[in-house]
Amino acid sequence: MSRFYDMLTLKAALQVGVGGFLSVFAINAILVFISAAWPNWLPRQFMGVDFLADNRQRAEAVTALYQHGQLQRTDRFVSILGLSSASEGISLEALTSRIDDGTRFLGLSGGGRNMRDVARYAQPLLAGDARPVLVVFALNPFHLMDTPPVTEAFMDNLRKSEIADDLRGYWMVNRRQDVKYAMDAAIDRSRSGLFKIFAVHLGGGGDPWREIMRMGLAPATTETQWQSNVQRYGERGYYELQNYTRSQTQIGILYDLVRRFQQRGSDMMLVWMPEHSRLRAEIPNAAVSKITQGLKDLLDSRMAQVIDRRSAITDSGFNDISHMNLTGRERFSHILAEDIKHQLSRQGTDKRGSSGMPLR
Repeated sequence: MSRFYDMLTLKAALQVGVGGFLSVFAINAILVFISAAWPNWLPRQFMGVDFLADNRQRAEAVTALYQHGQLQRTDRFVSILGLSSASEGISLEALTSRIDDGTRFLGLSGGGRNMRDVARYAQPLLAGDARPVLVVFALNPFHLMDTPPVTEAFMDNLRKSEIADDLRGYWMVNRRQDVKYAMDAAIDRSRSGLFKIFAVHLGGGGDPWREIMRMGLAPATTETQWQSNVQRYGERGYYELQNYTRSQTQIGILYDLVRRFQQRGSDMMLVWMPEHSRLRAEIPNAAVSKITQGLKDLLDSRMAQVIDRRSAITDSGFNDISHMNLTGRERFSHILAEDIKHQLSRQGTDKRGSSGMPLR
């Protein structure tokens, strides 16, 4: 009798296990085809709750410094806005030491894919009273490209997945991260809202001028890894000219950020971040020229200049095709410091005070 019940238990466990596996497989298969047919059904978000929370803490800490009298309106600070290429490639300490005139640097950056993520990082700063004398958008041209439609590369990966040659096309790999980060964003918003309702203030946040949180990316060391890097960016549509020419949403988000910062009296500067020669060789020059000229036309006098530093660092200064290593980071930070010094020197005191605020 005991053996009979043991067999029933085993059979039930197997049925539950097989049923669960088949259910997971079926759900993922359905979501694969949903993602193929409607690729934007879930917003692509890549920032993560850690980056959101860290940037919010920095921005709120600057506002608190003003409120407590530890930062005066005549004290200058520069805000650096960007994504992973900025967090990996810019040292705030190097900028501070090279400029050496008391200007502080607030880095709001982290993982992400386009201007929508940059706007999320900038929002905590815009929500307070802090007014940077200069806002530096440290971006790559593809950050201003709208999410492309289903690409041939995506469909090719999907076909490979169906024959189990390559799992990259599965939704469980290709889209599940979106779910995680969307949940992270929702958790961060809910937590922040509750803190405000109950007047909760977390202490020990640290110096708002501290270094930008880095992602700790593993370097590409083999030729296969470099080629995979190039291929992965191609699968995002970054090498197709038409994807740049028809992009309007991300440029609109940048324009809105510029407008909002300009209302605070901030000057603007956009810097194209350095890229490995393999990436520059793949992105059409016409795309970069068109998007750069489009920005100049669209932003007009609202942005002081668009500076192209894509080729400023040699290939030995990169971890992968768009992220610098420590050597490249140090070299580029010195270059960027000179660009910022030049821009700050152009700001006439007859137009605004040293804080970047309109004179009253």
